[in-house]
Amino acid sequence: GITDFAGRIAALAKPLGVTNGEILGISATLEELGVNAERGGTATGRIFQALTNDSKEFAKQFGINEKVLKEAGFEAKNFTDLVNTDLVGALQLVSKRAVTLNENNVDLAKNLKAVGLTGAGELEAFLKLGQANARLSENIDTVSVALTKQDSLLSENQVKSENLAGAYERLVNDVREFFVSSQVQDFFLALIQGARDAAESVKALGEQVKPLFISL
Repeated sequence: GITDFAGRIAALAKPLGVTNGEILGISATLEELGVNAERGGTATGRIFQALTNDSKEFAKQFGINEKVLKEAGFEAKNFTDLVNTDLVGALQLVSKRAVTLNENNVDLAKNLKAVGLTGAGELEAFLKLGQANARLSENIDTVSVALTKQDSLLSENQVKSENLAGAYERLVNDVREFFVSSQVQDFFLALIQGARDAAESVKALGEQVKPLFISL
């Protein structure tokens, strides 16, 4: 499932700065395309590593220059800059270029071999992500928005909890201050003393009438 995909991709992609939304978006896309989680997840992580390790060779093999970057909507001056600032964007661009430029898998395999990707899993993941670029972007956007809303909701609930805790603490302090006030203490001491005096008076009255009840 997606969680299996995400776990395998995250192990290699997370340290490279790929976000949770991007990882889950890629996972959802590969699952939709019928890619095996074990094979596809590990392959995608290796592709990310290869991109960061040899971005210049990727640019050479797939003809990525400043003009190509600009036409694709990126402000980076070269492919290495794009890899360093938007790794998933770099993956989307190079995989799409690979599908567009190469007429068959043999040519693509040669290009991938030149950048250090030789496994069947890498070839499958690379091709399918290149063919489903639009869907990949859609999935990443959808998941990222959902995660942002979730984080916002959790943050809002945390603030509410902290506000409630703060209000409760203030109430406790107010009550404590009320009861330690000298005037309030005097009032309650007087009230208690009055009760004691009343009890003593009742007790004394009882002693006085006790003989009467005995005689009866």
